[in-house]
Amino acid sequence: MHSPGVCVSVGSSRRWDRSTRRAAVALEFALAAPILVTLVSGIADYGWYLSRESELVECARDAARVGISAASDEDPEALAAARAEDALSLAGFEAAAATITPVSSVNRTLNEEVLTVTISVPYTAPVGLLPVPTALAARVTMLVPS
Repeated sequence: MHSPGVCVSVGSSRRWDRSTRRAAVALEFALAAPILVTLVSGIADYGWYLSRESELVECARDAARVGISAASDEDPEALAAARAEDALSLAGFEAAAATITPVSSVNRTLNEEVLTVTISVPYTAPVGLLPVPTALAARVTMLVPS
């Protein structure tokens, strides 16, 4: 009689134990691999999404900065839109597919003029195993100096 948890091997049963262990490891890998691949692809997709969104926000900030620094005889909205197209191209976005909306308005709380630049572009995930948003959007509002 042997105590529980002690491996007893006699003759050919040792070879059978090794092959059983290998089969168990292969089965565990087959069950875990799809989960791990999905997890890694989700990390890659959302990491790329957040990186591109950060770049888009920077493009909108740059466009708003150019718009608020316009001279009094220049159109801040037109300058912001032109700078947004340039910034998008430099950042690797397809500027033709982007929606750029610069709007000058008066902020009721501050009673000051502000420039709001909104940019949205279509987005396709690099891996695509998990659902991700299909568009990137950024909105920046800056105070126009008096």
